[in-house]
This record gives sequence, structure tokens and C-alpha cells, in this order.
Amino acid sequence: MRICVVTNDISEPLDEGFKKSIGSIVQALRHEHAVRVVGSNLESSFGETLCDNRMLFSWRMWRAIHSCNADIVLYIPLASVTPSSFIRARILKLMAPRSRIVLVGLQPRRYGPMARRVIPILKPDSVYVQSQASLAMFDRLRIKAHLFPSGVDVAKFSPVTEARKLQLRKEWGLPIDRRIALHVGHLNRNRGLDVLAQFGARGLMPVVVTSTSTQADQAYSLELQQKGVHVISRYLPNIEDTYRMADLYVFPTREVSSAIEFPLSVLEAMACGIPVFSTRFGGLESYFENCRWFCFMQEGVPVHEQIDSLLRASKDDCRDMVEMIRNRFSWQAVVRQLLSRQNGA
Repeated sequence: MRICVVTNDISEPLDEGFKKSIGSIVQALRHEHAVRVVGSNLESSFGETLCDNRMLFSWRMWRAIHSCNADIVLYIPLASVTPSSFIRARILKLMAPRSRIVLVGLQPRRYGPMARRVIPILKPDSVYVQSQASLAMFDRLRIKAHLFPSGVDVAKFSPVTEARKLQLRKEWGLPIDRRIALHVGHLNRNRGLDVLAQFGARGLMPVVVTSTSTQADQAYSLELQQKGVHVISRYLPNIEDTYRMADLYVFPTREVSSAIEFPLSVLEAMACGIPVFSTRFGGLESYFENCRWFCFMQEGVPVHEQIDSLLRASKDDCRDMVEMIRNRFSWQAVVRQLLSRQNGA
């Protein structure tokens, strides 16, 4: 299949949810299809920068997309499914009238009355979103939408032996005689990280590894450290080792604008064999339920009562979890699912 991916503002390092998702989708597509990546402000190692305006229009862009003769033009804007993204999708349809235009939204957006009237007129051939709430919203707008999850690089994120886990903790200067509750992501108040302080009172060591792609809230970092949370704020090329040294992964975020709708870190932790304790965030409810290695947070219930079963998860439980992630959530599996729906559209 011939696929043209259109996106914008991709710069190295690919260490943030939006950029990691886009880069991973492109890499998975290239394994099985002829793919060309074009857009604005792209790293040369990633794709071709063919325009310098927000509407993605230039004669170079038109010629490139038209000459691709693509079966699918996959548009993945960093701004997600804003009204402007629908305008750009319609421009792409003018550039490639014979191609299917597919808009991918990694984060929800709210629309005012005017946008709700205009967007259905501009609708692309299909839209992909990551939660039932977003799916229902587009259904109300009478726009054909599909649900799709994030994926994970299962070759990179994988379990290690207990001996290797202890070695990693020594290398990081972390205790080997305490269980570690980990969160990886942006350091800001909207992420709900205060809940991690409760883990320290239960004998666990709460650790936050912050993303370097956005400015960290230094005052908030200090507050967390004063509450007993260990904060690591530097770029880590081998981020997979961060998960491997942990005993529990915690995703405490509730604010929908603070992460992509299907958080990559949750899948990365599970692929490394680490049980997950999470809020009912975005698309997670569509794909997971409470079980031996996954638990949704409950309001009003003490944290220790909720995580005890996760901390008792056996090696067999974790092996089942890793196998499930490999089968259902590798980027190759996610991309095949996306394309199969287009073939059947």
C-alpha cells in the first residue's frame, strides 16, 4: 500500500507522547508499506519539510502529495483534532482527491457552536481517536470515526531478571530493600502526582522520572521531594530501564489535556512486566479492566487496600500481561488494525 504521512513540528529527541506516537506509527508502517513523510518543521531524519505555513499549503507540498498517488494520506497533527486540523484535512483532500484522507487525533478537543456546524462539512474520509468519549462526540457530529489504541515497541520494552532489576537500582542509587512505585512523564500540577506521596507512607519508594520535552515546574518538584517523592529530571536514553527497576507503575492523571488519550507510559510499563495502578483516563477503560496486574483507582478507598493485590502479582501473572501486550499492542498490531479498517471502509 502507498501511504503518505503528513505531520508537523517533529524534532529530536522523540521523547514525548505525541512525537513518540507519530514516529512509532511511521516506523511500523515502513515495515510493510511504501511510506513518504512530509509536512512542516520536520527533522530531516524523519521526513521532508515542504512548507512553512500552518495550513500546510505550498506548491512543493502539492506536488509531493499529488505525485505519491497514495492510497491513504494519514494526517497526524501535533495539535490533534482542532477545527484548524479539519481545515487542513480538507486542503489535503484537494491535493489528493483520489486518496483516502485519515485524520488521527491523539488528544480530545472541545468544540464551540460554530465549530460543531463547520467540522461536519470539512470531515475527512475517517477519523481515528483514542477514547469512547471522543468516539461518541464525533458520532454526534455524524463523522465516521474509529477507536484505536496507542502501541509499544515490544523489542525495546521487555522484562528483565530480578538480578538485573537490583543492578539497575544500584546504578541509579535507589534502595534494593524497598519496593518502588514509579511514574514517568511531565512534571506539572495537572498530572495529579501528589498521590504518589501516599505510597511512601506504605513503605514504598515513590519515584517520578520527568520528561525533558517540556519545562518542569521546579516549585512543584521541590514540593514533591519534600513529601518524600524521589524526582529524576534528566533525559534518559534507555528509558526502558526506568520501568524495569520498578515494582508498580502509577498513572494518577485525570486532566485530559495533560497526556495523550491512551498514555504510552502505561503500555511501556506493562511490556516490561510491571503491574499498573491508574485513574480511569481516556482510552484506558476501553481496553483494560481490573485484574491481577491492572487496577483502576477508586475514590475514597485507601491506596494500600487497592495496590496490595498488584504487589502480590506472581511471575506467571506478569508473563501473561507481557504476552497480551505483545499480541495486542505492538505498534505493528496497532497499525495493521488501523489499515484493515480502511480496507474495509
